Amino acid sequence: MDIRLKPIRLAGTVEAVSSKSQLHRLLICALLADGETKIIFRGLSEDILATVHCIRALGKTVTVADGLITVEAGRRALLNPALDCGESGTTARLLLPVAAALTGGFTMTGCGRLPGRPMAELCLAMEGAGVSFSAHHLPLQAAGSLRAGTYRLPGNVSSQYISGLLLALPVLAGDSEIQLTTPLSSAAYVEMTRAAMRLFGVAADVGQIWGGQTYVSPGALSAEGDWSNAAPWLCFPEVTVTGLDFHSVQGDRAASELIAALRGEGDIEIEIDGTPDLLPVMAAFAAKRRGNCRFTKAARLRLKESDRLAVTAALIEAVGGAADIEEDTLTVLGKDRLAGGTIDAAGDHRMVMAAVVLAGLCDGPVTVRGCEAVNKSYPDFFKDYKALGGAVHVL
Repeated sequence: MDIRLKPIRLAGTVEAVSSKSQLHRLLICALLADGETKIIFRGLSEDILATVHCIRALGKTVTVADGLITVEAGRRALLNPALDCGESGTTARLLLPVAAALTGGFTMTGCGRLPGRPMAELCLAMEGAGVSFSAHHLPLQAAGSLRAGTYRLPGNVSSQYISGLLLALPVLAGDSEIQLTTPLSSAAYVEMTRAAMRLFGVAADVGQIWGGQTYVSPGALSAEGDWSNAAPWLCFPEVTVTGLDFHSVQGDRAASELIAALRGEGDIEIEIDGTPDLLPVMAAFAAKRRGNCRFTKAARLRLKESDRLAVTAALIEAVGGAADIEEDTLTVLGKDRLAGGTIDAAGDHRMVMAAVVLAGLCDGPVTVRGCEAVNKSYPDFFKDYKALGGAVHVL
């Protein structure tokens, strides 16, 4: 669907949708727990539905209604379950080792760009521990059950590799260890995984994962507000976002500080490796300011739902801004004025959010192609946009 957004000043209060990253992890912990778990949430995205569908495929009964997800006690053992991860990389990477710990084999599929996104390093690490794969990318067939042991893999491709193993290994009979061959990127996401596990009574560290542990449901939980999905609204000075925890382990809570820095003048450099999901919105916000902004250590963004380095630069240039890419760095050259224009979201939910930020900075209207991509993480995004005073004209 294509829409046109007119320059408008957003104002008001919006409640943050639940953290997609945390909700994935809470659901998978609930899958591994024996008791019933109830999770209160706001905003059911396509990615979370993918995880719900996979948990059902692994034998759990899950009901979703009125802002409450219930994962019931008990799990049926199913032969060769089929896990459809949709376009959710988090679902695929977190559940690959978990499914291997729970079953003797399964199939895993995905759509969109997911079959081309990194999985090989995790597959290779698991192949040394009792599991074989028909391919090192989706779709794949897995055979065998995961064993405790030492897992060696890089930390700079996806922190989700480490999170998936951390979730799975404690339920195995023996102790395990994860050895990183490169420094860990996006460490906050691994800490988020460990925090979710602690809520279910399970302790693990990258260097030491104790086996024989049992996930114990805490009963009822509330998912935190999502800092990355709140970031577009935080760019508008007259918008207040409620439901955010300033002490959260979410690395994307840095959005507040980054926006404050970008409101100042002069050149600035931001290392984005730990908070890659913030780059599209932060770069869009940097397009109209006095001074340039260099976003460094951004190489992994080329492997997201789109090539986020190239597409972010294209978005900014499409409305009259200026951006340069050099290796793993995106430089946004601040402009006094942005004219407006037509933006292609490239099937990427983060690009739709960045487009709305740009629309708020432009003198003229902004047309956004493929705005339905936002449903991946925030289906009510434009409902909230309208509630804050935005106007959406469907083309």
